[in-house]
Amino acid sequence: MRTNIFILLFVLLLSTTSSLAAVIDIFPLIPATSSLTTEEKQRIADTIRQQIRTANEAVPSEDRIAFWNTVERLTPNDRTQLRDLILRSEIALLENFYRDALSTLQQGGATKSVARERLEQELIDQRLLSLWRRDEMDESMRRIAAGEPVRFDVFPAAVTVEQIQQRLKDLTNARRYVGMLFLRPAQLTNQPDNALIPANMTLSPFTITLQGRSGSVEGTISIDLRLATRDRAQGRQEILNKKDAIEQTVRNIAFHWRAANLDGAPDGQNRFAREIARDLGYILAVARLEAVTITALDILGE
Repeated sequence: MRTNIFILLFVLLLSTTSSLAAVIDIFPLIPATSSLTTEEKQRIADTIRQQIRTANEAVPSEDRIAFWNTVERLTPNDRTQLRDLILRSEIALLENFYRDALSTLQQGGATKSVARERLEQELIDQRLLSLWRRDEMDESMRRIAAGEPVRFDVFPAAVTVEQIQQRLKDLTNARRYVGMLFLRPAQLTNQPDNALIPANMTLSPFTITLQGRSGSVEGTISIDLRLATRDRAQGRQEILNKKDAIEQTVRNIAFHWRAANLDGAPDGQNRFAREIARDLGYILAVARLEAVTITALDILGE
């Protein structure tokens, strides 16, 4: 059942190693109308599990090509829905949980952000998250605040800031590499550069969270995207369609940066922009991202 996907996930993700594990059952998520055989569905599931397990590096290119040759037989809409469901149910909620855990350790009291609460309710409404699992997560947060081992008994002692930060880095990498699985591998793409035309698009300011001197600090950022695409209108429309995913990717990256390394620091901002460009390139399919420019950055509280 879909509601069971989190039963073992937290146990595996809270282990002392840096590898993540996927426990989602892919079969019910693939449309019944698809022509994929049981073996092919299993191949999809196995590759996704392999990629999340090895969060900090891409699966071998031959595995990625085999995955694409199978998943390409789904409609573009079905592929997008499958990818987004995996990222949202298995990764986004855990990202929110671990951000709250970091705030809990920094502030000394159990934290539950509005973002996590809203996402939990959305997943509950979609029958992807059980009420029992939500309560279990809240209890785990309470134990983290109290300096107690989490109830899954995978840490013999209290969870540390370093362990939480490592989990967030692992999840950021897992998000990026799982997204790459659903893009046509470069080895299969035959699109000469002279067929592409330039296009630019600036995103309106949105909020980010950075690491300050004594905890998290808020800020706003605006970025300009320099694209290369066959069709300017289609390239810009893709940016609009994926605006939420783009902003979330930037937030994921920003959360690991210290505000002092960006505030009034051109070199730091350039490195930050290059990191954003690298990760956003993995989620765009119609347009190719050439560069990201930070057009505005306002950090509060530093």
